[in-house]
Amino acid sequence: MDPTIVFEKWIKPIIKEQKNATRSITDTILIPVVVHIFHNGEAVGTAPNITDSQILSQIQVMNEDYLKIAGSNGDNSNPVGASAMIKFVMAKTGPDGTATDGINRVNIGQDGATRDDIEGGLKQDSQWDPNQYMNMWSLKFAAPDDNLLGYAQFPEASGLEGMPTGEETADTDGVVMRYNSFGTSDLDDDDDDDTFLLDAPYDLGRTVTHEVGHFLGLRHMWGDGVGCNNGTAPPNCSCNEDDFCDDTPNSDQANYGCSTGKTSACDPQNPTTDMVENYMDYSDDACMNIFTADQVVRINAVMTNSPRRMELPFSPALNPPAPRVAFGPTVSQITEGTSCSTKDIIVDVNIGLAPSALTKVVFSSLGDASLGVWSDFSFSPDTIVFAAGDGAPKQLTISVYEDAVVESNELLIIAIDTLITTGDAIISNFDNKVTTKIRNDDFDPAHAAFLPNSTLLNETFDAGFPAGWTNNSPLIGHDWVVGSAANGIDGGADSYAYISRTDLPGDLYSYNLTEAALSFLETPSLDMTYWKNTYVNFTYMVVGEEDATDGTLYDFGSLLYSIDGAGSVLLDNLKIINNDGQSGKIISPAQVTFRNGNEID
Repeated sequence: MDPTIVFEKWIKPIIKEQKNATRSITDTILIPVVVHIFHNGEAVGTAPNITDSQILSQIQVMNEDYLKIAGSNGDNSNPVGASAMIKFVMAKTGPDGTATDGINRVNIGQDGATRDDIEGGLKQDSQWDPNQYMNMWSLKFAAPDDNLLGYAQFPEASGLEGMPTGEETADTDGVVMRYNSFGTSDLDDDDDDDTFLLDAPYDLGRTVTHEVGHFLGLRHMWGDGVGCNNGTAPPNCSCNEDDFCDDTPNSDQANYGCSTGKTSACDPQNPTTDMVENYMDYSDDACMNIFTADQVVRINAVMTNSPRRMELPFSPALNPPAPRVAFGPTVSQITEGTSCSTKDIIVDVNIGLAPSALTKVVFSSLGDASLGVWSDFSFSPDTIVFAAGDGAPKQLTISVYEDAVVESNELLIIAIDTLITTGDAIISNFDNKVTTKIRNDDFDPAHAAFLPNSTLLNETFDAGFPAGWTNNSPLIGHDWVVGSAANGIDGGADSYAYISRTDLPGDLYSYNLTEAALSFLETPSLDMTYWKNTYVNFTYMVVGEEDATDGTLYDFGSLLYSIDGAGSVLLDNLKIINNDGQSGKIISPAQVTFRNGNEID
């Protein structure tokens, strides 16, 4: 389905709720803005590297228009005209927690950029977190896109379950504008060195107001009928398309210039006058001055419910830098295996600025994963402390237990719960939770064959001699035991199974060839009836026994398997032997592959 249709179906009931709700006229929504200026090394004030004053003039125009400020170009006397009660504020705190003026100048190393350049890397390389900033880009468009005034990403690609989806993603979200349509000549003072770089008739900042309208969910006045925006559209081109606002007249096509009084005969018996003054038409900047009440309801619905819009009024970027405690980035998903050990996630805990007094950070668990040693996960340390004047990041270690228990996927959520301090540190409004899905790959063995990349048996011997395994040693005193030793695999760092000869306490790994010393270590039976491409891998080590007479080293072992639980078959290519006269150890990996069911490869 067309993403636009999906979005409209999603937002329609929300708009209905907004219309039935009441909101104080004093509830002005603040949106933090960062303006990225793309240039090619030009001095500030030389195209396209526009000045700070020109940038700030655009922010003033947006506020005049969205607040419907009396006496400004954004004011109007239309009975359906309304204030969106939105104020745009240059960001005061940057992504790194330090002070900013909200202007980010970026030398892109090329003379202008195409839309493909912008969407294919330039945005991603410069964008600030779209959950905390409304990103705007001012630049020179390069051919074949040098006729563009600007464009914006519609709030359709949420990336969240149950929300509308589209081709756009978070890392492209924002508003892109031609540098010489960004700002207003009304505020240009030709007597100073701050001359604005603007071209009429798009020199009063209303084109940016138009594009920001798209960012906030508004459609074109004519409803976006195909081919109805090129100035030569056929009669009634877009009459059957909707902008989803009841108080805007049905328009048959886009309007250019300032065609006041132009009518659309979508209903031949009752032609209507186009609202060419609406910011969402294609009229010249000087002609625009109105948002309608229904457009405002639509904007508020987006600001209240749409991802990367509803978070903006709560962004820490609206305020000066402060010691705000927040988590750094982390993984969104982790797979819990069957190792009977742990898998760790390391997360930074940041404070932005150094606090004025000692600050203790207390965490809490909010997800459905169980907190506790050998439950689902644990974390350490229990609390993190920032000393007065200490702004260095700390680390929280989250340990997920690979317990081999068959269970469903779970959500691990750790929140910054409380700060204990007498100083100025506060919990950030953003990134104050770590959310990770624990994807459990344990399984019911009866159904394991139908799951890709399943593990039927995994044993590290860390928990002692494993249940279901058999120690079958006919010769007394030559048993398989589980443990570790300095001359074992990994120098005794890991546990493993080995043959212990109890009558030679000084050499736990020796047995003598003058006696039958077969010692069997048997795994549990594995039903591989429906399995394909199954393999067994293991690591083994041979420590040679030295013959007392001639010094020859001896050790021999083999891997055997049975497909009927009775007779055993020797894998000749996997004999484990050390009889080459070389002293020391041999450590090798080995693998056996079963192609189909119990057929060996």
